[in-house]
Formats: sequence, C-alpha cells, structure tokens
Amino acid sequence: MSDSTPLREGTTPNNHTVVVATTDGDSVGGRVVAGVTELRDREMEELPTLAEAVDPDALSSLFDTPGGTRGSVTFEYADCLVTVTAAGDVTVERAR
Repeated sequence: MSDSTPLREGTTPNNHTVVVATTDGDSVGGRVVAGVTELRDREMEELPTLAEAVDPDALSSLFDTPGGTRGSVTFEYADCLVTVTAAGDVTVERAR
C-alpha cells in the first residue's frame, strides 16, 4: 500500500483495525479500498471490486460530504468489516 494512506494517529497496518481519516478530494470508496489494502497488505488489483460488496455511488451520495448525513453504514468487503461514518471516516476490521 502507498505511504500516502491517511491513517489516524495510533493506527498501524497489519493490526486488526485501520481507521482512514477523511481528506479533501478523496472519495469514500477510495478510502474504503485504501483501508482494506492497508489492513490486508494487498495491492488494490488483488481485491474484488468494491461494487461486489456495496453500491459505490450510493455510498458516495451518503458520505462524500461530511456532516451531510447522520449515522453510519457497515458492510463486508474482501474479508473485512468496513464501517463508514457520517463524519466520513472509514474503519476497517478483519472479519471474524
């Protein structure tokens, strides 16, 4: 994974959880894929498409504008449990 993945302070790759912080210009789908590739130590090309797990357009319409929506959504993707919050943060955990 790229060194530019915006991980939250205290988050380390290859742990059990990665939190990807919201950054200007990054789509929520991009943050999901970045978090999963970081946690699983895989290249993006090795993962299934995000659309196999969730509708990326629906995810973007709900969460690409932080504060625009209240709540969160959780789904499974590439053997990970992904949670996206209204603040735009993405938490990726290894599926149990």
